[in-house]
Amino acid sequence: MQTENENKVVSIFDRPKKAEKPTAKTKEDESYDFETIMKKNAENSGRQQKERSKANRGVIRSYRLKH
Repeated sequence: MQTENENKVVSIFDRPKKAEKPTAKTKEDESYDFETIMKKNAENSGRQQKERSKANRGVIRSYRLKH
């Protein structure tokens, strides 16, 4: 038997809302340096191009694709 007090359904709208905490993004925004990230990206892309070129040359040699 089920009575009215045994209702196990919980409404998400009846719960009290948590107080929003202030975000610490303002501190991160101040220390964010776009130029250093651009330099890192340029270095990484250059390194990746060299690695891919070397790997492709090895594949071409090993499979004898060029005469």
